[in-house]
Amino acid sequence: MGEELEGLLTEVFNRVGFGMAVVDRGHRFLAINRALAGLNGRAPEAHLGRKVEEIVPELAAKFGPTIDRVFATGQPVAALEVVGDAPGIAGDVRVWDTTYTPIVRDGEVIAVASTISDATARTNAETALRQSEAQFRAICEASPIGIFLTDANGASLYSNPENLRQMGLTLSEATGAGWQQAVHPDDRQRVRDGFYAATKRGGVYEADNRYLRPDGAIVHVAVKARSIHDGDVLLGYVGMVEDIGDRRAAERALRESEMRFRELAENIDDVFWLADAERVYYASPAFAKVWGRPVEGVLGSTEKFFATIHPDDRARVFASLRPPTRTEFEYRILRPDGEVRWIRDRTFPVRDEAGRFIRNVGIATDITPRKALEAELLQTQKLESLGRLAGGVAHDFNNLLTVILSQTRLAARAFASGKAATEELGQIEEAASRAVDLTRQLLTFARRQASHPTPLDLTEVTGGIEKLLRRVIGDDVELVVHLDPHVGIIRADRAQIEQVLLNLAVNARDAMPGGGTLTIETRNVVRDGASAAPGPYVLLQVTDDGAGIAPEDVPHIFDPFFTTKAPGEGTGLGLATCYGIVQHHGGEIDVESEPGKGSSFHVYFPRIDARPESPTLPEIVSSPMLSGSETVLLVEDDALVRAAAAAALRGHGFAVVEASSGEEALGVLAREHVDVVVSDVVMRGLGGRELADRLKVERPDLPVLLTSGYAEDIGTTPFLPKPYVPATLVQRVRELLDR
Repeated sequence: MGEELEGLLTEVFNRVGFGMAVVDRGHRFLAINRALAGLNGRAPEAHLGRKVEEIVPELAAKFGPTIDRVFATGQPVAALEVVGDAPGIAGDVRVWDTTYTPIVRDGEVIAVASTISDATARTNAETALRQSEAQFRAICEASPIGIFLTDANGASLYSNPENLRQMGLTLSEATGAGWQQAVHPDDRQRVRDGFYAATKRGGVYEADNRYLRPDGAIVHVAVKARSIHDGDVLLGYVGMVEDIGDRRAAERALRESEMRFRELAENIDDVFWLADAERVYYASPAFAKVWGRPVEGVLGSTEKFFATIHPDDRARVFASLRPPTRTEFEYRILRPDGEVRWIRDRTFPVRDEAGRFIRNVGIATDITPRKALEAELLQTQKLESLGRLAGGVAHDFNNLLTVILSQTRLAARAFASGKAATEELGQIEEAASRAVDLTRQLLTFARRQASHPTPLDLTEVTGGIEKLLRRVIGDDVELVVHLDPHVGIIRADRAQIEQVLLNLAVNARDAMPGGGTLTIETRNVVRDGASAAPGPYVLLQVTDDGAGIAPEDVPHIFDPFFTTKAPGEGTGLGLATCYGIVQHHGGEIDVESEPGKGSSFHVYFPRIDARPESPTLPEIVSSPMLSGSETVLLVEDDALVRAAAAAALRGHGFAVVEASSGEEALGVLAREHVDVVVSDVVMRGLGGRELADRLKVERPDLPVLLTSGYAEDIGTTPFLPKPYVPATLVQRVRELLDR
């Protein structure tokens, strides 16, 4: 049995997975198992009787002193870590776990039994774990996000500095259940229930909670946590906590800002809008009031918005928005009820950090009432200008009347002597034609009508008003005109451009009370965009050599009611009117002036690619002899004019029924057959325009021809301007009857 047990122990000795050896006091191997022999790279028999220093010299210095200590003390060394090169492999550093047990006989240590196991893999893993833990701790310690770790019962094992700051606790105060005391009392039960309900199913707990710090401060946090499992075993929980106080403050500020914006947008008459090149994102409720359309109808494609703009203004508005710049422009819109309203729009482009365009922000204002006032102001300016013209016009008319009266007497004397008065009648007709031209020009200038921009040649417009300008400035001011015959075309209202010219001429004349020179020029220019949108323009330059403008007055020269004249000598509206007209046409006006050296006004109008329209002045036409037998109702309150027109019509075979008012004409129509009506426009009571409107309803098949000495805007009703000659009257009547 003893031998069998010894054999069994020997077998175990050689089969264990770690090294074992027995050495004597001289460090000689008495026994060694296969595992250790294998580590040393030798057979077990090669070790016996040989010293450790011979077999593994690289490790002898580490093993030897410990063996000596066990022999000396008789005490075992339970665990000793030895680090060194593997036997026979220089540079292959290994870690060995060793034990040393004394073998005692009769109270004396006769040998030392040692165990040796390679712990390199374990120590490397432990080192890697320590490094990983150190890195994790460093990350956690530096993290701007709170991080916590709990055990399976929710007791805190770790909280990083940010989480401790959020709670206002120290690490020891937060450890265990302490962290729960930092949760706001009103939130604790909700947090517990929500936390465990989410995490027990392996899900993620996410919620916005509050910490109540010891100093009374409330910290709003967003918490995200999940459970940690090892298989089916719950190990604990890990979570992150973000301080969202700043975010909530920003969100609150944003909500308040949006509320203020909405309150502002919904309670003012201006229209706020947001749009990019393709889409309208927002329009404030005032849109429905101004445009007369629901807001929803314009959201989406920008085509919906452009469809509301007056057709004559769409291209200009589109051009104003390309490229996106901070700009200001005016245009007309068409409401569903047919009303036309004027809009002043200001746009502000929004760009990202890279400067790329995102969208436009706009403010649209209904300026229809202002436009009406401007029209009144413009008419006032025209009347003021006409007053200045009165003297010159009276002089010209006196000359013409002198010719007419003189030649009439000479013609009568010729007829009395039985001679033909062909020459005298020709002089009378020429003088009358000149009077017609003069009157026509005055009426065209003074007409009151809505702005009607058309393609214009600025040189032609300036040349056409040159005679009027000479009458305005007087004989003591020399007018010098340099007009480029090849200037580009502009889009503008002729009457308003004439008003700008007249106002600038009057302003120049007033600056030269002792006389001087007024120079008017037109030419093409190209602007580089330094002070206006770049591109081609037509320049109108008006220069005088008068008193000039003081430097402190130049910034205010276009302000309404600003004047440097003495009280009673000027309204201060002339240059303000010019400024408004030029701005309305998309142009720009500025002034250069120096006291004592005069002033130069520069008016820039954008050039367009179009052909100019000729002024539509009525013409006296001649026609071949026409006749008729139809009945004409002639409505005219001036007896002399009525008699002349009736004689002309009767002379061509027409039957004529006369009426001196609109009311009388209605009576005639009620009792007599009439084929055509010829009516003056301006009469007391029922005027010609009103009469024509009634007849369109009551007698839509009855032709009506209106006549007037004023430049009337009578819509689609046929119109014959006064003065006219018999042939022209007969021709127009015949044309109406033959339709």
